[in-house]
Amino acid sequence: MQIEARIDQQTDISRELSLWGQRGSRVIRGNLLAIPVSNAFIYVEPIYLEANQEVRQPVAAPQTQSGAKSQKQQGVRPAREGSTTTASLPELKRVIVALGNQVVMEERLDMALSRVLGREIVLGREVPAVIPQTGETSDLSARALEYYYKAKEYLRQGDWAGYGRELDKLEGILKQLSPTTAGNN
Repeated sequence: MQIEARIDQQTDISRELSLWGQRGSRVIRGNLLAIPVSNAFIYVEPIYLEANQEVRQPVAAPQTQSGAKSQKQQGVRPAREGSTTTASLPELKRVIVALGNQVVMEERLDMALSRVLGREIVLGREVPAVIPQTGETSDLSARALEYYYKAKEYLRQGDWAGYGRELDKLEGILKQLSPTTAGNN
């Protein structure tokens, strides 16, 4: 609640949220996320805009002289009786990030984090999956899977010592397979 109050006290943010709410749109404040980083929390809240839904009144079907609707008109009905509404999907418009006494609102999370942290955030590249090609690596993979299955069996039996031994063996295999720790052994 304190972070929400701090966000509401920011004049630039509250002014923009108020303007958006007056233009036929509804401002939706998403869930406030508290992300622990070192000895602090970074608070992140998405802001969505949703177009106000239009309410349409159904058009009364013309009646014949006898007061009954024709057969063609009786077959066509709105999905619900009464008024119908048009659906609108919320659109992510801004992201608010708070850290310490700083509260900023930007179009994207990386931009907001850059402003709060005082340094540029560089979006990382996707790391392609490494598919082992050598026979030695595939042997290691098979042994890792074997240790995993043995550990699961020990766990089912309630043998915690056996479970721990198999996990230690599995960890050793995974360290050998990992390209980042292979040189650190």
